[in-house]
Amino acid sequence: MSDERSSGLLSLGAEGEQPIIDPVDSELQQLRDLGRDLVNYTFMSLRTLSMHSTVNAAVQQPLERLWKTLDGLSRMVHSVHLIAVEGQIYLNDLRIRMETSAYGNVKYLVGILDRHGIGGIGFERVLTQDELMELLLLLLNYKPPPQLAGEEGGPLAGIRQGLDESSLSGVRFDQPYFYKAGESDLGDQQEGSEQEEAALAYAKGVLAVKDYFRAVEAAEAANPLRIRKIVHDMIDVADSDGDEFLRLHTIHGVEDNYYNHCVNVSSLAVSLGRYLGLTRVELAELGAAAMFHDVGYAVVEQDSLDRGEELSEEDRLRLHPISGFKSLLRQTEYGPALMRRLLVNLEHHMHFKRPGGFPNLGNKSLSVYTRIIQVADHYDALVTPVEDAPGLLPVKALDRIVAAAGEQFDPIVVKALVHVVGRFPYGSLVELNTGEVGVVTSGGRSDEAFSQPIVTVVRNADGTVSAPREVDLFESSVLRRRVKEVLDPFAEGITPHVVLFSELKDIQEEREEEGDTEESETTAQQDTEAARLAAWNEAILRGEDPVAATTGNALPTVQPVSEVEASESVVSDAGGADMESWDEDERASPRASGRVSEEMISPEEEARRKAAWQQAMADAFTSGGEEAVARVAQQDWRDFGGNS
Repeated sequence: MSDERSSGLLSLGAEGEQPIIDPVDSELQQLRDLGRDLVNYTFMSLRTLSMHSTVNAAVQQPLERLWKTLDGLSRMVHSVHLIAVEGQIYLNDLRIRMETSAYGNVKYLVGILDRHGIGGIGFERVLTQDELMELLLLLLNYKPPPQLAGEEGGPLAGIRQGLDESSLSGVRFDQPYFYKAGESDLGDQQEGSEQEEAALAYAKGVLAVKDYFRAVEAAEAANPLRIRKIVHDMIDVADSDGDEFLRLHTIHGVEDNYYNHCVNVSSLAVSLGRYLGLTRVELAELGAAAMFHDVGYAVVEQDSLDRGEELSEEDRLRLHPISGFKSLLRQTEYGPALMRRLLVNLEHHMHFKRPGGFPNLGNKSLSVYTRIIQVADHYDALVTPVEDAPGLLPVKALDRIVAAAGEQFDPIVVKALVHVVGRFPYGSLVELNTGEVGVVTSGGRSDEAFSQPIVTVVRNADGTVSAPREVDLFESSVLRRRVKEVLDPFAEGITPHVVLFSELKDIQEEREEEGDTEESETTAQQDTEAARLAAWNEAILRGEDPVAATTGNALPTVQPVSEVEASESVVSDAGGADMESWDEDERASPRASGRVSEEMISPEEEARRKAAWQQAMADAFTSGGEEAVARVAQQDWRDFGGNS
């Protein structure tokens, strides 16, 4: 980030301070190492058991190492889940990337699992070495009963039956897994679209938060590692495509709002942190802190059930920060990342101007992460629908937060929010001056294009459904579209995130298909645009209808103005003024302009009025350019050349 942009923004440490060692990365690396050991020692134990007796020393050594690996994993994660999917190995949600020399080990292990129709093995406890040997022998030697062999799912049903008949407990065999579109973590081997990766990261985040919070409610050991790993995935999406990442925080109603909210806040907080210049390590800590910021609600809910007391919304709101603080203490990491999560839980309802909000901890300044997360938290809470009640329009929510800058929120973070989401926040439903309706699909833009977002049009001016098409309002065009009004999606029956994640997919697929011929397509588009403008100008000079000459359709009409007023408008536009200067009241209210019905106009009168209309457009082109012509062209020809 440039010095100009970073000047006066947030800083997490003194200049020259050593970079923070990322506890997330170090623990993930440890987990990956143990995952590789799990694969290798499982392979070695299976291989030696297939060749030697159970008492042979060659069997005991890899078996002991396998037991130690499972014991080490159980100290890091609540349960160990070894998954094989399409030739790849995962430990819980973490892909285990094996060295090239170990490819044969993976192939052998996957082959045995495939033979039994097993997609994964779950360990809910650490097995003894004898139990591990019994499990491995079951995988090596079990043959399903003949009656199951020919049935669908027979091998898996058989091995599960064998597991039930054994003395093993705390082990389960899962059905095979398959990648959904875009759900692969294979890097270059299988690459999904940015949209699919963003949606997948979001879905994983919601499920991870849900599982974590439910474990807290059940007073079970809840490990944060899964959530922290997903935050890294989200940051990868943000780095590859910021707009695709912004799309995440428009999602509502997929799961319980309780869980959606945490992921929405995390995605928006990471976007704010990126704008403010935080490092990747700091973004990972920020995103994780946002994921956990409302964990106190899970504790409060469980306490309420245990006591048989129904708490009011005010009580839940007041109690959850301290309850969340106490809950996170059980994570027992005691490093900088946990300290920041603790502060966020405690502070995220305090006000920037101290004291204020709750709990009241005096005049202590809020932590940097808190100041970012509380803005994202409040914004998402305002726009999120509650039960059958719609949330605030994003633009209205933005106005409220801006109004509270300096008191409730850090003005620097509020400024970042405005720059990140834009004047018309991502996902806003807007009506254009052409009558078209669309969803905003761009966040913050340059200063020049700040109030002119990219819009995906989904409804035509006549009210019919449109195939999604993107329109950049900043690009100059004959029509010069602009945002006329922000609409309420609830009232219009349009769900923005459905548009963004489903219909817009067609646009992205078209872009990908055109990727190989991008240069030629660009040239063709430029040639088409040049031809269209030439046809427009030629039609004007010949006194013909330029709209019909270039589009074959008439422009959407607005309320008519008289010929004299049209001429005055053309003169006032001589300096190239755009449609921003239109009088909204004149366009909204009908006026008596001497219009006559089509049935009352003779063919000669029709020709005369059309000629007057075309002449007005020719004059407009001479004095005001194409934009002035567009204005006159939108008037009805019947209003020109009349006697009134």
